Amino acid sequence: MVCYLLTTSVYFLQRRVLTNAQMDNTKLNLLSTVSYNSRGLNSSKKLYLRHLLSDCDILFLQEHWQSETQLSDLYTISADHSAIGVSGFRNNEVLSGRPYGGCALFWRKSMSFTPVYVTTDSRRVCAIRLNGVDCNLLCLCVYMPYEKATDNLDEFSYQLSVIESILGLHSDCHVIVGGDFNVDFERDKLHTRILNDFCAKCNMSPVCRHTNYCIDYTFNSNMEHFSTIDHFLLSEQLYQTSVNKAYVSHDSENFSDHDPVHVLLNLSVARVNIEKRVYKPHSAWHKANNTQINAYRSLLQAELRNIVVPYEALLCNDVMCHSALHTTMLSHYADQITQACLTSAKATVPVTKPCGESGRIPGWCELVAPLKNQSLFWHNIWIDCGKPHSGVVADIMRKTRSRYHAAVRQARRNQNDIVNNRIALALAENNNRQFWSEIKRIRQTKCTVGGVVDGRCSSSDIADLFAEKYHDLYTSVPFDEADMQCIRNELTASLTNSDIVSSFVSAPDVLRACGSLKAGKNDADIGLSTDHFINAGGELATHVSLLFSGMFIHGFAPSDMSVSTITPIAKGRNANIADSTNYRGISLCSIFAKLFDLIFLDKFSSVLTTSELQFGFKATTQL
Repeated sequence: MVCYLLTTSVYFLQRRVLTNAQMDNTKLNLLSTVSYNSRGLNSSKKLYLRHLLSDCDILFLQEHWQSETQLSDLYTISADHSAIGVSGFRNNEVLSGRPYGGCALFWRKSMSFTPVYVTTDSRRVCAIRLNGVDCNLLCLCVYMPYEKATDNLDEFSYQLSVIESILGLHSDCHVIVGGDFNVDFERDKLHTRILNDFCAKCNMSPVCRHTNYCIDYTFNSNMEHFSTIDHFLLSEQLYQTSVNKAYVSHDSENFSDHDPVHVLLNLSVARVNIEKRVYKPHSAWHKANNTQINAYRSLLQAELRNIVVPYEALLCNDVMCHSALHTTMLSHYADQITQACLTSAKATVPVTKPCGESGRIPGWCELVAPLKNQSLFWHNIWIDCGKPHSGVVADIMRKTRSRYHAAVRQARRNQNDIVNNRIALALAENNNRQFWSEIKRIRQTKCTVGGVVDGRCSSSDIADLFAEKYHDLYTSVPFDEADMQCIRNELTASLTNSDIVSSFVSAPDVLRACGSLKAGKNDADIGLSTDHFINAGGELATHVSLLFSGMFIHGFAPSDMSVSTITPIAKGRNANIADSTNYRGISLCSIFAKLFDLIFLDKFSSVLTTSELQFGFKATTQL
């Protein structure tokens, strides 16, 4: 056994060295495109899809089997790519058996293209137009009906007519059509003849006829029957001048019966450096035990003792004071309190971690990993032997591959039992957070902003779109500046130094407000959460009371308290996430602002009234 493992390790090391040596050639002027029929999108297939996307500029994906409400999962697969997709079925359809169909397109964000979503009105065709400085690309991903079914002849011809109409509307583009055509050009079938006629009519050329085409097969049935039904079609100029290489990847990590088809094009595409989103961990208060919380409180007290208190600003009793020095002191005081909380929590409280992208499932190390290594070993030997379809090596490769895939399926079945045990344990321990976390994982209803919203595709364009919409919304109520100034003048004139007493905030006021805060609420900007205040104790309440008293006297609030982060979320599970009207904004404001509001309402509730016509969002409602 030790000898076998040593031989396997040496063999993989040799292959890794050879592979790196072969990849020394630069790909700066190559556009890498891949077509892949994944036959579903579970965790193992997502892992392989990430592997393909790591070295791919444009990926054409078929049969992801996602419903319209699950298409948002496509956008989370790769942080370096944008994506659009169509579902193979409607949400209101009653499905018999497994889900089916669907196609999607991924393109690398760093390419200096301006993406424009192309409407196809088809559940078998997905399209995007990429506008560049030197050239425009029209990319279409297709999933065509099976050729042996005679009822699919009309459907096959209809989908080709859809593609033809799109090509006619974008005649100024180079065209790349990739996908599962369910047609083998080596077979004299009716669908083959129809597709050949389409290519001749639209001046498109199958890459399988190019001299740089090096593909033996793209589809296998239990590694016994083989065919080439996944293709790329290129417009004439691309076909004649740009095809560098076309090849297929036969990977044992691929759990689909289709293999990914790669086409490298000699296209010089300008690329921009995009700063990757950096995960920022924050304090995981729900994981903190009593010892860690007590340690946070003790360390926070020590940090607060080192704060420089702005006595000059805090002792000022002039409600008409407009000193810039005082407001600067108060802002710095608020920053010191914030940093004391963050520093203390970072040193004592557990932090959150990014969601894993390994694709691993429970039982992997025990059930799957040994069989995976064995499958990879014989798969690589099979490749070095010339990929024979029969013989001893081919038989061993099939058996080890089958055992590996069967082990993954078994581990996935056991995963449900593990999840059920976690749910039962959470209920037994009355751990509501853990219970609902497991429920969310099962339902997979995470809402995210679509990759294409109102025709805008890049993250910055989508952010600007929502910023414009919310700006229009919050400035839609007209007002007269002169009237507003009159109101300000009246309020200023009514202020007297006799109002100082009511402006003071005490430590009990702050502690009472902290008791009204809900745990687990974050500000999404600085990194503070309500738990920093709930678990702090009286020392922090004293400093916050001094800060708020100074703010009341000077009529001033630090800039951080005025910042609010608006996050758009989809309105329901069945919402069309490509339409901005199907989103509602959730505002995450400063924790200091939350405390200030609670204290203000508590101190001045007797003089604050609301309309008699308002019934919601009140402490008590009487009808």
